[in-house]
Amino acid sequence: MTARWPTVLVLFSLPLLGCDSSTGAGPVVEAVLSILPPSGDTDTQFTLSAAGSSSTENNPSLEYRWDWEGDGTWDVNWSSASSQTHTYDSPGSYSPRVEVRENQVTDQASASLTVDPAVYASVEVSPESGTVLTDFEFDAGLSTSSSPGGGSLEYRWDFYDDDTWDTDWSSESTITRRFAAGVGYPVTRVEVRDGGGINDAAVTVTLNGSHGQIVDSLLIDPNISPSGIAYDGEHFWLSQWGPGETLVQVSSETGAVLKSFPAHSNWTGGLTWDGTQLWTTSWHGESVLVQIDPDDGSFGDMIPVIYTRSNTGLCWDGQGFFHGSWEKEGTGGDNRIHKYDKTGTELLILDPPPGTEFPDALACDSEILFAVGRGVERVFALDPTTGAEMWSFARIGSPLMTIAEDHIWQWGWSGDNRVLRRIVP
Repeated sequence: MTARWPTVLVLFSLPLLGCDSSTGAGPVVEAVLSILPPSGDTDTQFTLSAAGSSSTENNPSLEYRWDWEGDGTWDVNWSSASSQTHTYDSPGSYSPRVEVRENQVTDQASASLTVDPAVYASVEVSPESGTVLTDFEFDAGLSTSSSPGGGSLEYRWDFYDDDTWDTDWSSESTITRRFAAGVGYPVTRVEVRDGGGINDAAVTVTLNGSHGQIVDSLLIDPNISPSGIAYDGEHFWLSQWGPGETLVQVSSETGAVLKSFPAHSNWTGGLTWDGTQLWTTSWHGESVLVQIDPDDGSFGDMIPVIYTRSNTGLCWDGQGFFHGSWEKEGTGGDNRIHKYDKTGTELLILDPPPGTEFPDALACDSEILFAVGRGVERVFALDPTTGAEMWSFARIGSPLMTIAEDHIWQWGWSGDNRVLRRIVP
């Protein structure tokens, strides 16, 4: 009988490298990446966090490395730091990555962020103070952007800092603005943008609203008795009414007479400057506006206007002449304010200032018509398109006036002296 031996099966258990001995499987690593803020500019410090990453290892000891641009190049080597901060020098869209590992097991995660250019807004104003006639120039040209080459900046303006933008976006970095009576200390804000980057800055101007206040005066030759006043940007001109009438140029610094010409007639009244030539009202058989060469006093074009012998109302607003008719209806006039272009075409007719009998003196620029009317001792600021009163102030001295250096200059007397007074309009 043959003896049988039991069969013995011997099993050998060999450890698997890299596997979890408790489960028999390797650790599972899951990378998670979050970014705060999700967008910003080249000044923004972005926080990239992989703190939400995990491992199935019982006691995980995760390590992290970072690729800021997502371009396949690791910018920060392995460390135990689960978050990093980073600033991007150039605007653009980026997809940074993080790689997370536990032993030799790794996982990656990425996220997207947008970097706008950093915009640095700046604004300056010149002058810093003025009146309702001052053209304040605002300049945001020193604003910059971190975009390569400085970017393509655009600007928009809020002139009263009331969260209402008064202009659309434009590539022009400068703008000129006036402020209406009663504003005082207007704040102007500019917003500057370059693509998605945006910033703003503000500046305050001082507006003198003391209408009618005398701020300066100029003594004039006592032999002058003007019927009209004009300013040519450097000197004053005065027309004198009556026999032996002359047209004189007066220094705006000393009041001394610099030159003198014979007048067109003995009925010269209003006087104005159109930027290159003088114009005066005159009556010599008919009522006309006469062009006068300031170099030699020679007469040029003549424009027929409504009849008047002795008015002092004439001013040029850049587009036409405002001319006051100082005669009643039935005697050739109509006691109203007429506007003519240089061809003699009548552009509009306005009533004289409220409560007055007829226009006595006029001064204007492109935005405001100042008028004095017989019977009321006030200077009226009128809308030059409708004649509506905007404000008024007490008149000092005679009705004669002109606009110069952002103020009204009005003829008057001081004791035995003749003066031009500089008045806040």
